[in-house]
Amino acid sequence: MSSVGTYDITFNDTSGLITVSVFSHISSPPKEHWIDEEILVGDDDMLAIGGGGKTTDQSPYRALLTASYPNNDLSGWVVSSKDHEYPHPHELITHVIGIKIQGMSRQQLLESMYVSTTASGVAAHPEAETGVPSDNFVLVGGGVQGRLAWSWEPWNSFLPYNRVFLEGLF
Repeated sequence: MSSVGTYDITFNDTSGLITVSVFSHISSPPKEHWIDEEILVGDDDMLAIGGGGKTTDQSPYRALLTASYPNNDLSGWVVSSKDHEYPHPHELITHVIGIKIQGMSRQQLLESMYVSTTASGVAAHPEAETGVPSDNFVLVGGGVQGRLAWSWEPWNSFLPYNRVFLEGLF
């Protein structure tokens, strides 16, 4: 489900041309698993360059993030979480960081972005990496999506794999 984030704070560079804002959203009621909770930047001129999530409580059991990555059109950030070992319903606080540059439309900024995605193979301890295509790009964000894949082998019913995301600005 998508939610437009609530404005938290804005920063401007010394030239006044670059604006970066942080938006947040609290997903409730508490659930044991949050899957692909999407938060959108609260400014239509911005692109998502970062984000994340956390739980709202301090229970001894806690929860862990299983995904934190940009959505397909860079209008928001996607976060997933789950409890671990013990049932633990929790609210999920999601954050998205947006950027805009004075004198550039959202479309122009989008055309200046490079998003690289790669996936690991299915493995007990998956690894994946990616990067920007050249030194002409500046790394501005990144994310990861961890998933469990089904295996018919009875001794290893679930095998994890990862997708890694990087964003570069030309």
